[in-house]
Amino acid sequence: MNKPHLKTSVLPPEREGGIDFNSFLAAINAAIAAAIVLLFFFRGPNEYINTCTICLALVFAAQNHFFLLAARRHPNPFLTLLIMHALFFYEFRVVTLLLDPYSLVLERNLFEIADMNRAFLFIILANFSIFAGVTMCSGKGFEPALLPAAPAGGVRVLLPVLLFSLAVVTKLKPELFGGFKGYVEVLLTYEVLLLLFLVFMFKYFHVFTGRQKILLFSVVLVFLVSKTLSGSRAALLTLFFCSFCAWSAVMGRLVLKKKVYLVLAALLPAAVACFILATRIRADNSSLSSMFGRMGFLDMSAEMMASSSRYRRVINFEHYFKSIVDSGLTPGFNVFNAPKAANAVSLIYRNQPEISFETLNARYQADTFTVYGEAYALFGFLAGLAGIFVASFLFQKIYRLLHDRDPFKLAALRAVFLYIFYFFFLESLGLDWFMVDLIRGVVPFFVLLYLFSIAARSVPGNTPGGDK
Repeated sequence: MNKPHLKTSVLPPEREGGIDFNSFLAAINAAIAAAIVLLFFFRGPNEYINTCTICLALVFAAQNHFFLLAARRHPNPFLTLLIMHALFFYEFRVVTLLLDPYSLVLERNLFEIADMNRAFLFIILANFSIFAGVTMCSGKGFEPALLPAAPAGGVRVLLPVLLFSLAVVTKLKPELFGGFKGYVEVLLTYEVLLLLFLVFMFKYFHVFTGRQKILLFSVVLVFLVSKTLSGSRAALLTLFFCSFCAWSAVMGRLVLKKKVYLVLAALLPAAVACFILATRIRADNSSLSSMFGRMGFLDMSAEMMASSSRYRRVINFEHYFKSIVDSGLTPGFNVFNAPKAANAVSLIYRNQPEISFETLNARYQADTFTVYGEAYALFGFLAGLAGIFVASFLFQKIYRLLHDRDPFKLAALRAVFLYIFYFFFLESLGLDWFMVDLIRGVVPFFVLLYLFSIAARSVPGNTPGGDK
């Protein structure tokens, strides 16, 4: 069965009245690279960075530029997600370490500059593996499903707004649901609802009335406020990356006006303010060093690789199996008393002799592994690179095979797949964490997808199978 493809213009996006998002990222990449050189020239090396680190960081910047050229020529949402992740949480982390060489993560175990450089080299090679995986045999398979033209008219938005509002109430006032609180939280997962809500907005924005648009944007604003008030320090980042996943699944190439990029730049201080506010709500340290460390996935990857021999006590398939059984398949009781690996590593670097739910309850914490740290700990250097390549290839292959007669469902499935790639693969909390979330979330997701599709089918002119 032939699948439709969108026609692409022979003109560069800038000539069509907008700026390609990858061009915007290229400017950010150049600015960060320049900042690295200037800061190292004036401030010199420190306990985490030396001349070799700077050379690797510049190679990393050159690699990102190469990826951006490839993504601009052949739009690929997986590749753009990788580039954003590399820029904001790895390359920029070198800048912040030069400004303030403090890292709570890197103080957990013995860590030297040589460990940082080895980790940086592995990350560079791993990103080439991801690039090869998400671009190999991809062709033009990332175009969104064509949506049949819909005449102007009303569309029902009550159901999506109601579902999202219930999720907000559940987050802020969970006691209102009594003994059903846990079930409601599983069904009304914030991030899944946000993703479906954004797909719904982007796909049918042209048929919403003015009042409906205001209502929908207000709901998104409520999401930001409620997430921040609940102590989440990454509300704006979550919204940003979910928006990218939804847009890519619906519209394909991201081309925006200059004024939109100015708005994105203006949101940076807002993101900092939200981080500090949420940190204070959690009664935690709200310094800039804390914020830089929170953004430092480079630290997490490097520390995980440097101490991988210790962490393999829980980062192994046997422990993964046990934690999946205890956390995902046995509600209300445990068989192996094995917490998820992302929770258990904190017990290791705190030198706790026992790894159990009882020990963990004294001080709960979840640590991000990142795909680099987990692959290295699980498989080692070369096999880790091979595993990253295989996983990346499977992501883009399955994404291109996704199909549904309902154009909204297809866009939603693609958006969720991009979400999984970013939040569960690149920002990995462990394979067992992903499997537990998958077991718990697959049924609620398809329930929500069905409910949202009911509202989508109310769009004038939109019927299942209309994308053929």
